[in-house]
Amino acid sequence: SFWVDTGAFSEAWASAAEAEGEGADRFRTSAVISCVDQLFGVPEDEKHEFGTKRLGGARGFIGYGAESGSPEFFENKEGFCFGFSDWGGAPPSGDLEEHNAWPRSVPGAARRVLERRLFGVFRAIGEALVRAYSLVLYGDESVLPDSWSGGERISIARVFRYFDEGVREARRHTSANRETLASLGSSPHTDWGLLTLIAADDCPGLQLSCDGEWRTVTPKFSRDLVFVNCGDYMSILSAGRFVSPLHRVLSPGQLALAAADEAPACEPPAKRAAVSPAAMPASPAADGPVGNGVAGALSKLGERRSIVFFFYPRYDAKIPEPANGEGRQQFYSVLADQSKDAVDPQ
Repeated sequence: SFWVDTGAFSEAWASAAEAEGEGADRFRTSAVISCVDQLFGVPEDEKHEFGTKRLGGARGFIGYGAESGSPEFFENKEGFCFGFSDWGGAPPSGDLEEHNAWPRSVPGAARRVLERRLFGVFRAIGEALVRAYSLVLYGDESVLPDSWSGGERISIARVFRYFDEGVREARRHTSANRETLASLGSSPHTDWGLLTLIAADDCPGLQLSCDGEWRTVTPKFSRDLVFVNCGDYMSILSAGRFVSPLHRVLSPGQLALAAADEAPACEPPAKRAAVSPAAMPASPAADGPVGNGVAGALSKLGERRSIVFFFYPRYDAKIPEPANGEGRQQFYSVLADQSKDAVDPQ
């Protein structure tokens, strides 16, 4: 896990802005979070009309508590999912490619910031990281990009709005046996894909499991940084050299516990160290990627807002032969992976 400075990817943001005739600009977390607030500010009937459950796909609004896939936890949040939009002459095909479903009340400017500019920056960061990982693992920055080109068509962004415990109590959710479920923002899980990139406000809540203990990530999003986790696919590809961390998200109402956690930064054991590619610009890490969980400038009382981008390989991705020639080729199917579980834990 590590931070990436979006300043190195300002061209991706600016080119999208110029294509829309809105003038060059650069990535600003504050602008992104403002658009998230506008997205979730649409009327409830539109959230229902453009909900994933009603539309029968993966794009659109994710209802309050609808991602509670764990039998142990109620996930105290609502969400929205969008993905690739630059289809041109090659429209969506297959189960994992879809048109986005934006509600009418979302201002056009907010939609363009999220769908075009933010998605473009996330994609640029993901592609640069894949080149860096390819260089580390194969000695050639083109091996992985050449093997996985086209993954942007199925890569998705999920926008989340986490609520404090007061909201949950007002909307009371119980399990089948009528006992109240334990509550979290997101239950413990790993991400099954390639890379996960996160932009958010500065309300702490994201926690990584380090040597059996939960450590709260110190928010640095107001510095226009993006947080990166490796997914299961990258961990498998690298034989554990790049770790897919177990993580969870606390609800804002639980943050007193997070803020009280003054443990030092967590580093994985040396034999499983997650190596940050030297080619990638990253933020100063005096306190490491994980710290004391103190809230920052972009916080909003009673809520936490985040955009989680899942960067995937092509749906029929093939793991290239190891650089040393040992082992055999392995195949990984995104479609097969998704079919194993009806509910994605993220």
